Amino acid sequence: MSKKYAGLAFIRDGNMDFEEILLYFSDSPYINSVLISEAVFKNRMKRGKDMSKITNNVMVDLRKFTPEALSKIDEIDNVVDVILPKNMSCEFAQAYGNIKKSRIVQELYLTDDQRFCTFNGNVTITENDVTENTFLKTNGVLIVRCMPEEMNLSVMVNGLLVKTRSSKVNIEKLNGLKIEIDDDASIISSGQRVDIDKCFIESINNKTAILDIDRIEVKDDVTVEMLKSKEVFFGEIDTVLAPKTLHGYIQANSVNINRLSEGKKKKISKIFSRR
Repeated sequence: MSKKYAGLAFIRDGNMDFEEILLYFSDSPYINSVLISEAVFKNRMKRGKDMSKITNNVMVDLRKFTPEALSKIDEIDNVVDVILPKNMSCEFAQAYGNIKKSRIVQELYLTDDQRFCTFNGNVTITENDVTENTFLKTNGVLIVRCMPEEMNLSVMVNGLLVKTRSSKVNIEKLNGLKIEIDDDASIISSGQRVDIDKCFIESINNKTAILDIDRIEVKDDVTVEMLKSKEVFFGEIDTVLAPKTLHGYIQANSVNINRLSEGKKKKISKIFSRR
């Protein structure tokens, strides 16, 4: 088995700590685009690799680096996230300041005990999905449910943040929209199109939030009373096509709908021909 696929096997089996995997594969080109930590840095140095320039990495975690170790780095280039200690010493700050830096998307300041995780797309998390003191970065849609205060979850979201009202989240940065929903609400999210008719309404749970959809078309057999009975909520929708009689309810129970209209009326024509 090649190192590339062996690494995937170790990760899936869960028999090795992630940093152990990085150390094991630290001489492989496949690991170069994932993460650089102090342990990986030292391991590569021992193997005689030139670590004076760190480039083309998703994440570089410098929290455990000593000022002496930082002085061996001349340049950091083309990195998405550089993680720095929240309470850095003057010596650390000076050593880091001496490094040439270019094409760094962002610098994040975390405490030593914070675990950093990142997700792209649509993800739902509860207290069972993270450890205490987790810093979670999401590009897309983050849905947080059943998150007690003692978990001390911090988030950075580029997109949509949805949280239940009782969930406790430290919002470090939000480039987008935050929506709060009831703890017992159901969620339908992430799709190109949803068609809502009488059968759809009858099949969904009470307190259903329909979120992050490109296009919703509400059919003529849906009434305001049906929507009220299920307490349907709409959020972060590009286009909603619905009968005019439903517009008042949709406007009162929605956030960030780009376009609400009746849509195009279907034309019915009869063609008579004689011979």
